[in-house]
Amino acid sequence: SLAWVAQLVEHSPEEGRVGGSSPPPSTSMNRFKRLLLWADRNERHLGAVFFVFGFITDILTFGTLDIQYVNFLFIGYLAVTAIATLISHYLYSHESETDGTLKKSCKVIFPLLAQYAIGSLLSGTLIFYTKSSTFFVSWPFLILLALIFIGNEFFRTYKHRLTFQAVQLFFTLYAYILFALPLELHTLGRSTFLISTAVSSAGFIFFLILLYLVGKTRFIESFFEIVVSSLILVLAVIGSYFTGILPPLPLTLKDAGVYHSLQHTGTDYIVTTEQQQTWYESLFNQETVHLVPGDSLYGYSSVFAPGAFQTDIVHVWERYVPEKKTWVLASRIPFSLSGGRNGGYRGYSEISNLIPGVWRLSVLSSSNQVIGRVHFTVASTNEPVGVITLTK
Repeated sequence: SLAWVAQLVEHSPEEGRVGGSSPPPSTSMNRFKRLLLWADRNERHLGAVFFVFGFITDILTFGTLDIQYVNFLFIGYLAVTAIATLISHYLYSHESETDGTLKKSCKVIFPLLAQYAIGSLLSGTLIFYTKSSTFFVSWPFLILLALIFIGNEFFRTYKHRLTFQAVQLFFTLYAYILFALPLELHTLGRSTFLISTAVSSAGFIFFLILLYLVGKTRFIESFFEIVVSSLILVLAVIGSYFTGILPPLPLTLKDAGVYHSLQHTGTDYIVTTEQQQTWYESLFNQETVHLVPGDSLYGYSSVFAPGAFQTDIVHVWERYVPEKKTWVLASRIPFSLSGGRNGGYRGYSEISNLIPGVWRLSVLSSSNQVIGRVHFTVASTNEPVGVITLTK
């Protein structure tokens, strides 16, 4: 679509100009009508441009804003999307050959405005969900986000426009409520998730009622597709939650690792490790820990949560058993989390008698959503292990 815009600029028509001079005032309205017709014919390409522009806007702003302002932005974008969708639905439901210039202009402007707002909503959702997820765990949910982006380019024909816009609005509303409601309740868990699902569904049903009142015939034509698509979306999100795939917003892992020793002194955690991980080892969670028989290992994590936020964090130690091709639980250690610290709430756990092999330490929410994960290999040794000291 961007390449299409570049070609358009290069070959823009020059009707009405004589020797490069400005067109007479009497031709201004004709040129505006031609521009309007051109925009209407090329709404799909323009919609993609506005969608991408909304996406880029959020990339440049959302990561730098305080969570309070992010909430206002999300609510504003949701309102703009809902209003623009309702108005465009009304205009298309009541169009006629005698429509004036103002109505035709609105038929072009409001769908583009909805595309810009939806692009902003989806990009904001993607930014916060990727920030609060472990890719190797949450990739199915992130793929769902990507499919919403891709679908925006292919399902904007007249027949499917209302369906896709409505489902996009529901998805972004659902994603926002899953993020915002825990902030209001200061807690996270299954009950909070189910309340979020109920609130999102109720809000979307109210929006569907408005769509019906605004344009009955066009809405009825798309009703079955909207309902089925929305139900599939709800089932996908619920499945993602109960399988631990859905990121545990608003929790974010700041730091995690396994260490030979850990001491809490004042405001610092003093830990010892064999060596600093390289960027490659850190990226792929590859680390070998040499242990003398009988030694313990310490797991450390720092999890960020907003102020006044209360929940439980769980450290789960698991060993991979090649014969069974599965992870076997070795220890599960919960502790409480209090939000508000910029560097994250720090906690640790201890495990002993580790069997040589492949291990992982998972940092989970109280509802078993994965906040972060550290993979490492335990190797047995009878020699003293050289370590370095770090301050957390």
